[in-house]
Amino acid sequence: MNGGFRIGAKLWWGLPVLLVLLWVAGALAIEVFPGLASTPLVTVWLLPFIRFTRDIAAAITVGAVVVGALLGGAFYRRVLRWASTWALIWLVSLALLMAFTISDIFAASPMAGVQSNIWLSFLVDVSTGRVFLYQFVAVALVAGFSLFIKTRFSGWVMAAIAVSACAAPAVLGHGGVHSAHFSETISLGIHIAAISLWVGGLAVLVYFLGLEPERSSLLLPRFSLLALWCVIFVAESGLLNSALHLGDVSQFVGTFYGVLVLTKVVLLGVLVRIGWLQRGKVVARITTEQRSRSLLARYAAWELVVMGSAIAVAVVMSRIGISPARTATGEFLPPAVVILALAAPLVLVWAFPRGHLLEQSWLGWLIKFPQLSAVLLLVVVAEVAGVGVLGTLFGPELGVILGTLLLVAAGYLWAASVVGTGTVVGIVIPMVGWPPVILFISLLATDPVGWKTNLLSVVVAEALLIWVWFRRPIRVGSLDTSGATVAG
Repeated sequence: MNGGFRIGAKLWWGLPVLLVLLWVAGALAIEVFPGLASTPLVTVWLLPFIRFTRDIAAAITVGAVVVGALLGGAFYRRVLRWASTWALIWLVSLALLMAFTISDIFAASPMAGVQSNIWLSFLVDVSTGRVFLYQFVAVALVAGFSLFIKTRFSGWVMAAIAVSACAAPAVLGHGGVHSAHFSETISLGIHIAAISLWVGGLAVLVYFLGLEPERSSLLLPRFSLLALWCVIFVAESGLLNSALHLGDVSQFVGTFYGVLVLTKVVLLGVLVRIGWLQRGKVVARITTEQRSRSLLARYAAWELVVMGSAIAVAVVMSRIGISPARTATGEFLPPAVVILALAAPLVLVWAFPRGHLLEQSWLGWLIKFPQLSAVLLLVVVAEVAGVGVLGTLFGPELGVILGTLLLVAAGYLWAASVVGTGTVVGIVIPMVGWPPVILFISLLATDPVGWKTNLLSVVVAEALLIWVWFRRPIRVGSLDTSGATVAG
């Protein structure tokens, strides 16, 4: 319509992540209960993807209105046209989402609710329907009146309406849990609103600066400050909601929902690090030169890919809900081990390069022997998540806490010894040893997980290790890739 459809194209890279996680969680299969009707397969498959589309459309709409309010002036009109376009997409996705939600609740065809007028009583009499009704009204206002905004004040009013429409589902709770507490509702609403503002704002900002790079000096510092506050609100509200929903520490590592929470924490860490690099290398010295523009585009592209993945994780969390299974044993799911022993340590080493924490300590000598730290990592993983001596000695909850700290520490020692070095053996050992360790953990588990979960654990671990492999400095003879002579 106006070129705005290309905004946030990188966010759609979250779709493969969404599909894989739904498949592993078993959320693409029909649940059959004897004597009761089952949800149609088309609903089971399409509902999460429609929700993903809704979340992206909502985020970009909010981002366009807010960036327009930050911008002001003649360019405000262009950005508001984008907001109106994406608000229409948001509206259509809401209508589809409501039809498939009715289908999911009543185990009927998506068209049955429309044909039998169930949707009318759904909108008026059911709490979920009333949330939809408010969103329909609010989003319709944003779509219609965004084109007529002339002042910055009216723009901020429209932004507030759009943000409230994003946060409205918070009154229904997260992950399938009805919000019985006021604190849960408020914190989740803030969480959703901050994420939408951050994600959508970045997508619209990058697209706009690609068309008008001379506006960088005006918009980048303003949005950088806004993004910083969004990060703070996302982290604080996310921590509060996780604590309220997953009361026991063992649930974070013993349920798939808890694993997804840990995944979001790691993804947030990646986003914070990328944002910090962007702030230091782009925002701190803003120019319209091609190098600054390319740096901004590169950092933003990675941010949007990670953001799309985080949205996909959130959609899966809302689909599968919280399960109390496995929490009594204090056992670690294999994906939780991958996050704690590989993903989180790699993010920590990336954020705090080697030497900052270890080289001055008594453990500094260990990072000089990558093969030793790699073997130690595998042994710790097998002990904590497989044998489980800590859980036996200290009980499930304390054992999980100590085991988590031990996994992260061993992973950090290993990551510090291989990241940024030309070592090969320290990467090959975990590559070869990880599949047998995962098999060992599964064989010793009192409540074995499915093969899909184990396969995901191995694939993600190997992908991380391959990434570390290709990120290592490559030496050719006595020269490295930069042409500098290698000492010694």
